[in-house]
Amino acid sequence: MRIKKSGDFLKTTPAYQVDGGALHYLVRNVYKLPLNSLSPLHSLPEGSQSSTDTMALAEESRCKAMVNVLAQPEIKIEIRQGGHPGPLTVSSVLIKNDRDVAQIVELQKGRSSLTARLFESIDHYGAYFAAQHTTPVNSAPANLLKLTLSLEVLVFMFNLIDCYRRAYLYEMLDHSTNLVEAIYEDEFVSTLQQALKSNDLRWAVPSLLRLVPGLSNSVLEFQSEYLNIAEHLQLFARTVAGESGRRLFCLGSTGKYLGMEFALSWKQASGLEVTLLNNQGQVVSVGRYYLASTDEANHWISLTQLPSKTEFTHLSLTQSETVDEIKNILRKHLSILGEKQKKSDAEVIHKYCIKCGCKLNAGALFCSQCGTKINRDGPSPAMDDL
Repeated sequence: MRIKKSGDFLKTTPAYQVDGGALHYLVRNVYKLPLNSLSPLHSLPEGSQSSTDTMALAEESRCKAMVNVLAQPEIKIEIRQGGHPGPLTVSSVLIKNDRDVAQIVELQKGRSSLTARLFESIDHYGAYFAAQHTTPVNSAPANLLKLTLSLEVLVFMFNLIDCYRRAYLYEMLDHSTNLVEAIYEDEFVSTLQQALKSNDLRWAVPSLLRLVPGLSNSVLEFQSEYLNIAEHLQLFARTVAGESGRRLFCLGSTGKYLGMEFALSWKQASGLEVTLLNNQGQVVSVGRYYLASTDEANHWISLTQLPSKTEFTHLSLTQSETVDEIKNILRKHLSILGEKQKKSDAEVIHKYCIKCGCKLNAGALFCSQCGTKINRDGPSPAMDDL
């Protein structure tokens, strides 16, 4: 069977298990849809023939709506999810505005097939996103990182969290009840160097750099000023260990809190990138995000690429607040695209006379063919008004 409709935990969400070749056949030969540059269907194998199941599903309006979104999406979100205990999963969320109603399809690749889910509203997708990527936190703690900071500070903080988690696990294995209070600076640096090269998504640093699309290519420059910022945030304080003279990072209140939180209840994270088509039809990135969910909070990190560096902001959110973030991102970009479309439609309208259809000269106030007055500041008159 090439296409099989399956159930979903959201009863109102149609889910299809799709063979790539069959989906390609539907797009090219049944619906005859062109593909834009955002479409994930370019990479599918060609399907040369149909099956009874394929043609039966082709008659379903929801299946047709799903394929239409996949062929010509206006917004694409790539989501990479990984951590402990599951493997890395990659899915694409495609969004298209249909008569001011957002239609959303999630496409996830499996070993031998694709799974596609159709959502008929932003709220509908938000409920699904909550179940897949967040923890049900109803009261999140205060945000301990309220500043806009460089990516290097975030990597530094995540490495501190990873060092704490390792030390915490070692103490458990030794049946010790001692709390982690400090980390040697040379061990911290060595751990950071290994983490920057690692693909082990069970640890915070590689999770951040490997899950957020494009972030692994970032050039990181760790400067002394970032240590000063970390101290100011009470992640740690620098000191020297007794007679040995080894330099220590003594954990501050923020470092201890986040270290314990992630050690006890962090299991997986998600990296997101939002892309859309610009006026030239090129795919451009308009936002990258990282979400690490614990039993205490959903840590939402927004990343901004500047000419010379990457900056981030951090929010400590409840489940509903996290869902609001993803829904607001979708609404924001759909609104921008809608305004662009209205402007484009207005420009097309004012290229031709509404009465006789003659092409108008640039800047003309009247049609050169029939003399009808052209209203360029507002909508063109309806035919009944002429």
